[in-house]
Amino acid sequence: MKAYSQVNRKSLKGDRIAICPKFGCEELTRVKPLKFGFFGFNKYPKCKKHGTPLVYIDERISIFIDAALSCLFDKAGLPPENLLSLIKKQFPKDLQSFIYSWLYCITIGRGAPIISRYMDSLSNAYLKKLTKKQIKTLKGEKTLKTHSVHQAIRDGMQEITIQYTRLLKHLRIHSEILTDINKLKPFSQDLINSLQTWQRLYSNEETKLLALEGERRISLFETKKYYDRILNMGTCRCLLGLSPEGTNPKKNRITAFDRYSAYFDFFKEGITKKFTKSDIEGLLTSVHTEPSVNDENYGALYLFTDKRTNKVYIGQTIRGIFIRFAEHLRDPCNQYLRKAIKYYIEKDNNLRITKVSESFARTENDEFTIKLISYASNQDELNKMEIEEIKKRKSCVLDYFAIKDNEIVPLYGYNVTRGGTHRSLTLSDKNAVVFSFIQEGELKNLIGRGLFISEIAMEFRVPDQIIYSKIQEFWAKFGIYSIDDARNHFGGIKIYNSRVRHFVLRTKSEIDTIEHKYLVRFEKLIKEGFSTSEIKMEMEIDHATLYAMLKSIGFNTFTGARDAFGVNDIYNERMSEKRIKNARKGKTHSQWIEVDESLFIKLIHQQLHYTDMASRLKIGERTLYEKSYEVFGISLPEANRIYWLYPEVEKILLNKKEIDESLLQDWVNAGLSVKEIDQEMLKLLIGLGYDKKEIETLFEWDHFHVTRWIPETLNMDFYRARDEYWWKPRIIWLFSQGYSARQMRVVSKELIGRYVTHDVIVRIWAEEYAKYGSKLHRYLFNLYGSNFRR
Repeated sequence: MKAYSQVNRKSLKGDRIAICPKFGCEELTRVKPLKFGFFGFNKYPKCKKHGTPLVYIDERISIFIDAALSCLFDKAGLPPENLLSLIKKQFPKDLQSFIYSWLYCITIGRGAPIISRYMDSLSNAYLKKLTKKQIKTLKGEKTLKTHSVHQAIRDGMQEITIQYTRLLKHLRIHSEILTDINKLKPFSQDLINSLQTWQRLYSNEETKLLALEGERRISLFETKKYYDRILNMGTCRCLLGLSPEGTNPKKNRITAFDRYSAYFDFFKEGITKKFTKSDIEGLLTSVHTEPSVNDENYGALYLFTDKRTNKVYIGQTIRGIFIRFAEHLRDPCNQYLRKAIKYYIEKDNNLRITKVSESFARTENDEFTIKLISYASNQDELNKMEIEEIKKRKSCVLDYFAIKDNEIVPLYGYNVTRGGTHRSLTLSDKNAVVFSFIQEGELKNLIGRGLFISEIAMEFRVPDQIIYSKIQEFWAKFGIYSIDDARNHFGGIKIYNSRVRHFVLRTKSEIDTIEHKYLVRFEKLIKEGFSTSEIKMEMEIDHATLYAMLKSIGFNTFTGARDAFGVNDIYNERMSEKRIKNARKGKTHSQWIEVDESLFIKLIHQQLHYTDMASRLKIGERTLYEKSYEVFGISLPEANRIYWLYPEVEKILLNKKEIDESLLQDWVNAGLSVKEIDQEMLKLLIGLGYDKKEIETLFEWDHFHVTRWIPETLNMDFYRARDEYWWKPRIIWLFSQGYSARQMRVVSKELIGRYVTHDVIVRIWAEEYAKYGSKLHRYLFNLYGSNFRR
């Protein structure tokens, strides 16, 4: 929509509603076109209070909402670092509760109720300025000709509705997704006293700001810091149970609307930044355990040193070097760093971290050290610094290595890439493997019984590769990185070896009865340790035929087949030799293969098979999976859901009018991980009444996939989820309308499509029923009926 600086009556074709451009001013008038266009009398209507030319409301209201949202959800509105440090030091047990309480109060403390009241008053004033004829036009009671005359009036009302809805949508995301009310707890009196003391320190911020602005010697960036402190005091007042505007808002020299006006300038200059869920999680994990990173310091570059070999690892982090140090020691990021740490673990060294200063730490016996090198203000700068530092210290293994005893040995450092490959995306998330629900004790038990990897995977109903990943997740800190390490450690190696000998003899006799010569050769190649790409090349078969033959000998994965044949060592040795050959040839690593990001996304939208996708991008399938993490920050199946499946599902729901607005982009903007977006999508579909078969049809997935995916995503089975997200909100709504449990039985079929019976209510509120018994319905009626009608 074209933005006008002021109302021009001469250019009007029909009546419009205009407003004062000053935020907070409720001057509103109906502007009529000039009867005789060649006269210019009263061409520019002005505000009687401020004397400024009016602007059209539908062109100004979106600017106001932009300013309001930039203020409500600015990252600077999160708990200030000095206050967090105080809470961390004096009240460490209350830290989590304090952070969630602050988040709960942040929108109120920064003026959300004022925005809502202002929007209400604008809507009411808008309607009062309309004539009866125009109101009939809005209701659609007039003819098409009259409708076209007053289209501007209709557009204005629609724009107010759209912007109001936009505001409420963001507030809903904040309350439902970004805050966790279950973590809120009452503050102790000592904590309340500390908050009051902290607030008194900044009580004169308004006076300082007005003095500096009066002297005109303050930059926009400095001005924002003062406004942020003033707004943070409002949030702190809410935490203490006080009004954010004080006892007498009229005495405030800087009003809420002054702050929105200032924030609009900050928003236009690009110095506001919306906080996300990852920022909140960062607060919970990094408070004063890392060097302070202010608004100008996006992330840090660090140097990890192995004091025994004097070899280094260069890394980057946006969370803190001490957290990163602990992660490296617990779960090394690559095989060379893993070997360096395993050397000390085998000697029973504790590797306990000792913090020396804010930028330096070491292990207790000085085996490893970590040092902060420098800060960066954004991700691109951090990437460039990392590339330069790796090059300067020659720490990339693939550029500087020697081959000793048929193994690649790093010369100067442990980096396996040249740096700069980290991408900070809204959807960045851990590998989906982490979220597979596997009990550590049960996995240990199955390994100790000598089961094959394929048998263990079948027990948990997950792919074989997830078992390998879980072994490292659970026991990497003990130096256990493979299934063979786990068998040696937990005592299953003897049973496994016995079963392998029996299995090889059995399968050999079975294979001999098969006349298909290709099948015999296929199994022979597996036992000789050939990789999938080598088998395809040797036998001149395609990907589909390869896996069809694998299934014909009784396996779903090659890892399971190698494990069952007992050829893991042969395979690993062949792969090691292959890496040595590639290193000697100077063959480039998949990390440096360039992939067209836009083409990658386009291929996902086309829903191509992974083999075809790899062919179109001219890369191998393994590289395709690695590139998915590099390009999108998530796995290939996750990228397929986010960039193709969910947009298509949302389009279907919008076409069916089952939802009124797009939700996926809101979830992405809120900083949700893929796991959390999966949860929200499932909650939405189940809440709309979709059963398992309908979800299978919508996603084009098989029954087994959906049955396994729902519990993994929601931590409950489909039937429990239907109770929680379909039945429960509808029954609560019936209570809110004043229906008793007996009346619900009569009206529920007509109102919600199914009968609400006593058994249904007891099933959903089972815990409450155990407590209240026959008085359950009265308890629910009082809880939901009175509260919802209030």
